Amino acid sequence: MNWDQNDPYKEFRRQQAVIRQAFKNPVREWKRQQQALESVLNISMRKMMKQQREFKSLMESPFRDLQEQHLQLLRNMKPIADYLNQQQDIIQRSFGTVPKLLKKASKDFEQYKKLMVKLNFPPHHDMDYKDFKGIYEFYIANGEEEMEEKIYQLILNNYVDSKIKSYYENWKTIGWLKKRIAILDESITNYLEGRYHSAISTLLPQIEGIIIERGNVTGYVSQKELKRLGEEVLKDTGSFSLDDAVKLFYIDCVLDSFKHGQIIKSPLSRHAILHGADTKYGYKLNALRCILFFDYLILKLNGVNRNLDS
Repeated sequence: MNWDQNDPYKEFRRQQAVIRQAFKNPVREWKRQQQALESVLNISMRKMMKQQREFKSLMESPFRDLQEQHLQLLRNMKPIADYLNQQQDIIQRSFGTVPKLLKKASKDFEQYKKLMVKLNFPPHHDMDYKDFKGIYEFYIANGEEEMEEKIYQLILNNYVDSKIKSYYENWKTIGWLKKRIAILDESITNYLEGRYHSAISTLLPQIEGIIIERGNVTGYVSQKELKRLGEEVLKDTGSFSLDDAVKLFYIDCVLDSFKHGQIIKSPLSRHAILHGADTKYGYKLNALRCILFFDYLILKLNGVNRNLDS
Protein backbone atom coordinates (compact mmCIF):
# COMPACT_ATOMS: atom_id res chain seq x y z
CA MET A 1 0.00 0.00 0.00
CA ASN A 2 1.39 3.33 -1.06
CA TRP A 3 1.16 5.58 2.00
CA ASP A 4 1.56 8.82 0.08
CA GLN A 5 -1.35 8.01 -2.13
CA ASN A 6 -3.56 7.06 0.74
CA ASP A 7 -2.38 9.91 3.05
CA PRO A 8 -5.48 11.99 3.76
CA TYR A 9 -3.37 14.89 5.11
CA LYS A 10 -0.99 15.15 2.20
CA GLU A 11 -2.86 17.90 0.46
CA PHE A 12 -3.32 19.75 3.73
CA ARG A 13 0.41 19.62 4.47
CA ARG A 14 1.19 20.81 0.97
CA GLN A 15 -1.12 23.79 1.38
CA GLN A 16 0.41 24.55 4.76
CA ALA A 17 3.88 24.53 3.24
CA VAL A 18 2.73 26.92 0.52
CA ILE A 19 1.21 29.21 3.13
CA ARG A 20 4.39 29.17 5.23
CA GLN A 21 6.50 29.94 2.19
CA ALA A 22 4.17 32.76 1.14
CA PHE A 23 4.29 34.24 4.62
CA LYS A 24 8.04 33.85 4.90
CA ASN A 25 8.82 35.74 1.70
CA PRO A 26 6.91 38.99 2.65
CA VAL A 27 8.60 39.05 6.03
CA ARG A 28 11.99 38.84 4.40
CA GLU A 29 10.94 41.55 1.95
CA TRP A 30 9.66 43.74 4.77
CA LYS A 31 12.92 43.30 6.67
CA ARG A 32 14.86 44.12 3.54
CA GLN A 33 12.81 47.29 3.00
CA GLN A 34 13.26 48.25 6.65
CA GLN A 35 17.01 47.89 6.32
CA ALA A 36 17.02 49.96 3.14
CA LEU A 37 14.88 52.62 4.81
CA GLU A 38 17.16 52.75 7.83
CA SER A 39 20.13 53.12 5.52
CA VAL A 40 18.46 56.00 3.67
CA LEU A 41 17.38 57.64 6.92
CA ASN A 42 20.84 57.31 8.40
CA ILE A 43 22.34 58.98 5.36
CA SER A 44 19.70 61.75 5.47
CA MET A 45 20.19 62.29 9.20
CA ARG A 46 23.93 62.51 8.77
CA LYS A 47 23.46 65.04 5.98
CA MET A 48 20.96 67.04 8.04
CA MET A 49 23.22 67.07 11.10
CA LYS A 50 26.11 68.18 8.93
CA GLN A 51 24.00 70.96 7.45
CA GLN A 52 22.91 72.03 10.93
CA ARG A 53 26.52 72.23 12.06
CA GLU A 54 27.41 74.27 8.99
CA PHE A 55 24.42 76.58 9.52
CA LYS A 56 25.29 77.06 13.18
CA SER A 57 28.84 77.89 12.23
CA LEU A 58 27.66 80.42 9.66
CA MET A 59 25.30 82.02 12.18
CA GLU A 60 27.89 82.23 14.92
CA SER A 61 30.54 83.78 12.72
CA PRO A 62 28.77 87.16 12.09
CA PHE A 63 27.90 87.44 15.77
CA ARG A 64 31.51 86.83 16.69
CA ASP A 65 32.52 89.52 14.21
CA LEU A 66 29.84 91.87 15.53
CA GLN A 67 30.89 91.25 19.11
CA GLU A 68 34.49 91.92 18.20
CA GLN A 69 33.51 95.14 16.41
CA HIS A 70 31.50 96.22 19.45
CA LEU A 71 34.45 95.58 21.74
CA GLN A 72 36.72 97.49 19.38
CA LEU A 73 34.26 100.41 19.33
CA LEU A 74 34.21 100.47 23.12
CA ARG A 75 38.00 100.48 23.15
CA ASN A 76 38.05 103.36 20.66
CA MET A 77 35.41 105.33 22.60
CA LYS A 78 37.11 104.96 25.95
CA PRO A 79 39.44 107.99 25.55
CA ILE A 80 36.45 110.14 24.50
CA ALA A 81 34.34 108.88 27.40
CA ASP A 82 37.20 109.54 29.81
CA TYR A 83 37.56 113.07 28.43
CA LEU A 84 33.82 113.79 28.72
CA ASN A 85 33.73 112.46 32.26
CA GLN A 86 36.69 114.66 33.08
CA GLN A 87 34.96 117.71 31.60
CA GLN A 88 31.76 116.88 33.47
CA ASP A 89 33.71 116.74 36.70
CA ILE A 90 35.27 120.12 35.91
CA ILE A 91 31.86 121.65 35.12
CA GLN A 92 30.33 120.24 38.28
CA ARG A 93 33.20 121.52 40.40
CA SER A 94 32.93 124.95 38.77
CA PHE A 95 29.18 125.40 38.47
CA GLY A 96 27.43 122.54 40.21
CA THR A 97 24.97 119.96 38.97
CA VAL A 98 22.37 120.53 36.23
CA PRO A 99 19.52 121.24 38.70
CA LYS A 100 21.72 123.80 40.41
CA LEU A 101 22.61 125.36 37.06
CA LEU A 102 18.93 125.61 36.13
CA LYS A 103 18.11 127.11 39.49
CA LYS A 104 20.86 129.67 39.10
CA ALA A 105 19.81 130.49 35.53
CA SER A 106 16.22 130.89 36.68
CA LYS A 107 17.36 133.25 39.44
CA ASP A 108 19.38 135.36 36.97
CA PHE A 109 16.40 135.43 34.62
CA GLU A 110 14.05 136.60 37.38
CA GLN A 111 16.49 139.33 38.37
CA TYR A 112 16.65 140.48 34.76
CA LYS A 113 12.85 140.75 34.65
CA LYS A 114 12.72 142.60 37.98
CA LEU A 115 15.30 145.07 36.74
CA MET A 116 13.37 145.71 33.53
CA VAL A 117 10.15 146.28 35.46
CA LYS A 118 11.94 148.65 37.83
CA LEU A 119 13.28 150.61 34.85
CA ASN A 120 9.82 150.76 33.21
CA PHE A 121 11.16 148.76 30.28
CA PRO A 122 9.54 145.77 28.58
CA PRO A 123 11.71 142.64 28.64
CA HIS A 124 12.26 141.31 25.15
CA HIS A 125 13.29 137.92 23.78
CA ASP A 126 16.12 139.45 21.75
CA MET A 127 17.98 140.75 24.79
CA ASP A 128 20.32 138.20 26.32
CA TYR A 129 19.43 138.19 29.99
CA LYS A 130 22.93 136.89 30.77
CA ASP A 131 24.19 140.38 29.97
CA PHE A 132 22.40 141.47 33.13
CA LYS A 133 23.94 138.77 35.31
CA GLY A 134 24.77 140.32 38.65
CA ILE A 135 23.69 143.81 37.52
CA TYR A 136 20.53 143.69 39.61
CA GLU A 137 22.39 143.36 42.93
CA PHE A 138 24.92 145.97 41.81
CA TYR A 139 22.06 148.24 40.78
CA ILE A 140 20.41 147.95 44.19
CA ALA A 141 23.67 148.30 46.12
CA ASN A 142 25.34 151.17 44.22
CA GLY A 143 22.66 153.69 43.52
CA GLU A 144 19.95 153.61 40.93
CA GLU A 145 20.70 156.82 39.05
CA GLU A 146 24.28 155.92 38.18
CA MET A 147 23.38 152.40 37.09
CA GLU A 148 20.29 153.38 35.13
CA GLU A 149 22.29 155.26 32.53
CA LYS A 150 24.71 152.35 32.09
CA ILE A 151 21.90 149.83 31.72
CA TYR A 152 19.99 152.05 29.30
CA GLN A 153 23.13 152.34 27.20
CA LEU A 154 23.55 148.57 27.28
CA ILE A 155 20.01 148.21 25.96
CA LEU A 156 20.52 150.77 23.20
CA ASN A 157 23.76 149.09 22.15
CA ASN A 158 21.97 145.75 21.88
CA TYR A 159 19.10 146.98 19.71
CA VAL A 160 20.95 148.30 16.70
CA ASP A 161 19.07 149.60 13.67
CA SER A 162 19.46 146.32 11.77
CA LYS A 163 17.53 144.51 14.51
CA ILE A 164 14.72 147.04 14.41
CA LYS A 165 14.51 146.65 10.63
CA SER A 166 14.34 142.86 11.01
CA TYR A 167 11.36 143.18 13.36
CA TYR A 168 9.56 145.34 10.82
CA GLU A 169 10.35 142.86 8.03
CA ASN A 170 8.75 140.14 10.13
CA TRP A 171 5.65 142.27 10.71
CA LYS A 172 5.23 142.59 6.94
CA THR A 173 4.91 138.81 6.62
CA ILE A 174 1.89 138.64 8.95
CA GLY A 175 -1.37 138.69 7.03
CA TRP A 176 -3.61 140.29 9.64
CA LEU A 177 -1.18 143.23 9.95
CA LYS A 178 -1.45 144.10 6.26
CA LYS A 179 -3.87 147.00 6.78
CA ARG A 180 -1.52 148.54 9.37
CA ILE A 181 1.77 148.13 7.48
CA ALA A 182 1.80 151.69 6.10
CA ILE A 183 1.42 153.05 9.65
CA LEU A 184 4.08 150.70 11.03
CA ASP A 185 6.44 151.62 8.19
CA GLU A 186 6.06 155.29 9.02
CA SER A 187 6.74 154.68 12.71
CA ILE A 188 9.88 152.61 12.09
CA THR A 189 11.16 155.08 9.48
CA ASN A 190 10.69 157.91 11.97
CA TYR A 191 12.61 155.95 14.60
CA LEU A 192 15.52 155.16 12.28
CA GLU A 193 15.71 158.80 11.19
CA GLY A 194 15.59 160.15 14.75
CA ARG A 195 12.02 161.50 14.85
CA TYR A 196 11.10 159.85 18.11
CA HIS A 197 7.97 161.90 18.93
CA SER A 198 6.48 160.82 15.62
CA ALA A 199 7.67 157.23 15.99
CA ILE A 200 5.91 156.87 19.36
CA SER A 201 2.70 158.76 18.61
CA THR A 202 2.28 156.79 15.38
CA LEU A 203 2.88 153.36 16.91
CA LEU A 204 1.25 153.74 20.33
CA PRO A 205 -2.40 153.66 19.12
CA GLN A 206 -1.63 150.48 17.15
CA ILE A 207 -0.93 148.64 20.41
CA GLU A 208 -4.50 149.11 21.52
CA GLY A 209 -5.70 148.41 17.98
CA ILE A 210 -4.08 144.97 17.63
CA ILE A 211 -5.10 143.83 21.12
CA ILE A 212 -8.75 144.71 20.47
CA GLU A 213 -8.70 143.32 16.92
CA ARG A 214 -7.23 139.97 17.91
CA GLY A 215 -9.62 139.82 20.84
CA ASN A 216 -12.58 140.20 18.46
CA VAL A 217 -13.98 142.95 20.67
CA THR A 218 -16.36 145.57 19.26
CA GLY A 219 -18.02 148.67 20.64
CA TYR A 220 -16.77 150.80 23.49
CA VAL A 221 -13.67 149.37 25.18
CA SER A 222 -12.98 150.53 28.71
CA GLN A 223 -9.64 150.74 30.49
CA LYS A 224 -10.70 147.70 32.50
CA GLU A 225 -11.41 145.73 29.33
CA LEU A 226 -8.04 146.68 27.82
CA LYS A 227 -6.37 145.43 30.96
CA ARG A 228 -8.30 142.16 30.83
CA LEU A 229 -7.42 141.58 27.19
CA GLY A 230 -3.75 142.24 27.90
CA GLU A 231 -3.77 139.84 30.83
CA GLU A 232 -5.38 137.18 28.63
CA VAL A 233 -2.63 137.50 26.03
CA LEU A 234 0.25 137.73 28.52
CA LYS A 235 -0.65 134.83 30.78
CA ASP A 236 2.25 132.40 30.37
CA THR A 237 3.65 131.53 33.81
CA GLY A 238 6.61 129.36 32.78
CA SER A 239 9.92 129.68 34.61
CA PHE A 240 11.58 131.31 31.62
CA SER A 241 8.62 133.28 30.30
CA LEU A 242 8.69 137.07 30.01
CA ASP A 243 4.90 137.41 30.02
CA ASP A 244 4.51 138.37 33.67
CA ALA A 245 7.06 141.20 33.44
CA VAL A 246 5.71 142.43 30.08
CA LYS A 247 2.20 142.40 31.54
CA LEU A 248 3.34 144.60 34.43
CA PHE A 249 4.89 147.00 31.92
CA TYR A 250 1.64 147.13 29.96
CA ILE A 251 -0.58 147.73 32.98
CA ASP A 252 1.69 150.00 35.04
CA CYS A 253 3.37 151.91 32.23
CA VAL A 254 1.29 151.93 29.03
CA LEU A 255 -2.14 151.94 30.72
CA ASP A 256 -1.04 154.24 33.53
CA SER A 257 -3.79 156.77 34.24
CA PHE A 258 -3.12 160.47 34.72
CA LYS A 259 -4.79 163.77 35.48
CA HIS A 260 -3.96 167.00 33.71
CA GLY A 261 -1.76 169.22 35.81
CA GLN A 262 -0.32 166.36 37.88
CA ILE A 263 3.11 164.74 37.62
CA ILE A 264 3.22 162.05 34.95
CA LYS A 265 4.92 158.98 36.39
CA SER A 266 5.05 156.71 33.37
CA PRO A 267 7.47 157.44 30.50
CA LEU A 268 5.09 155.80 28.00
CA SER A 269 1.59 156.51 29.27
CA ARG A 270 -0.77 156.04 26.36
CA HIS A 271 -3.30 158.43 27.88
CA ALA A 272 -0.85 161.17 28.82
CA ILE A 273 0.80 161.13 25.38
CA LEU A 274 -2.29 160.86 23.18
CA HIS A 275 -4.23 163.39 25.27
CA GLY A 276 -1.39 165.87 24.94
CA ALA A 277 -0.37 166.04 28.59
CA ASP A 278 3.10 164.51 28.17
CA THR A 279 5.41 166.56 25.93
CA LYS A 280 8.71 165.00 26.98
CA TYR A 281 8.25 161.49 25.65
CA GLY A 282 10.16 161.90 22.38
CA TYR A 283 13.57 160.32 22.95
CA LYS A 284 15.24 157.24 21.50
CA LEU A 285 15.02 154.95 24.53
CA ASN A 286 11.31 155.65 24.89
CA ALA A 287 10.67 154.96 21.22
CA LEU A 288 12.57 151.69 21.65
CA ARG A 289 10.30 150.84 24.60
CA CYS A 290 7.30 151.24 22.34
CA ILE A 291 8.75 149.22 19.45
CA LEU A 292 9.92 146.30 21.61
CA PHE A 293 6.60 146.08 23.43
CA PHE A 294 4.74 146.14 20.11
CA ASP A 295 7.02 143.43 18.70
CA TYR A 296 6.50 141.23 21.76
CA LEU A 297 2.74 141.60 21.44
CA ILE A 298 2.90 140.70 17.75
CA LEU A 299 4.71 137.46 18.52
CA LYS A 300 2.14 136.58 21.18
CA LEU A 301 -0.95 137.62 19.24
CA ASN A 302 0.17 135.89 16.08
CA GLY A 303 -0.13 132.62 17.96
CA VAL A 304 -3.55 133.44 19.44
CA ASN A 305 -6.27 132.39 17.01
CA ARG A 306 -9.23 132.34 19.35
CA ASN A 307 -11.70 134.81 20.79
CA LEU A 308 -10.09 136.38 23.83
CA ASP A 309 -13.48 137.68 24.89
CA SER A 310 -14.83 134.17 25.48
